[in-house]
Amino acid sequence: MLKDLLGFDVLNIEGLKYFITLLNFEFKDNNVYLNNKKLKLTKLNYYYHTGTHNILYKKGSFSVDFNKKTICNLLNRSEKHSLHNDILLNLKKNLEINDMFAKEGYNEDLAFDGNDWKIELIFENQYILHFQDSDMYSLFHQELIKLSKRYF
Repeated sequence: MLKDLLGFDVLNIEGLKYFITLLNFEFKDNNVYLNNKKLKLTKLNYYYHTGTHNILYKKGSFSVDFNKKTICNLLNRSEKHSLHNDILLNLKKNLEINDMFAKEGYNEDLAFDGNDWKIELIFENQYILHFQDSDMYSLFHQELIKLSKRYF
């Protein structure tokens, strides 16, 4: 109705179809499915900051492109490195999508000090799965910190 009245999608409702939720996608066998078709993971974006605002990202924020087998710093995209297949496979192995949605990845002994971080998993056709929490999924978060320190 607003689109007809104003002539454009004010609330960007058309764009919402690209956000992966439990309402329109299935999660099984640690994968994401749309209409019974397994979606291929193409990128992982990791954002980490210690400030009180989401714009204060540290140098440790990076993007992994699984198709190009590269990792690049999100604050300086010219800082790019090739990744070995073992690193990519290890990342995918440690990425427990089912646990993240079930919030079973939480480990109180590994909880962090309140620094904020978020992960965006980008699948084929630009579908995005977004996770954000300080203390959840801490085992995977530790793997990402190690990767960040290794390259940046």
